Amino acid sequence: MSDLDDAIRRTEAAVRVLDARMQCAVGDLDYESCLHEKRTLTTALLALRKRRGNTGPVGTFSQNSASLDNIKDK
Repeated sequence: MSDLDDAIRRTEAAVRVLDARMQCAVGDLDYESCLHEKRTLTTALLALRKRRGNTGPVGTFSQNSASLDNIKDK
């Protein structure tokens, strides 16, 4: 279970790094590359959370997990 939680935290950190890179992106191509990578990471993150939801306690989540879930639902 902790391996899954660690993977979720690492993926969330990677998404935050990409957000920062996107703020400083030079040109459309750089921004679009970051956006594509962010979409891929977000998809992986959602799959990890779903797997954690199937195997772990319902009440455990990080603040970033809750924030991304709210964005996903919109």
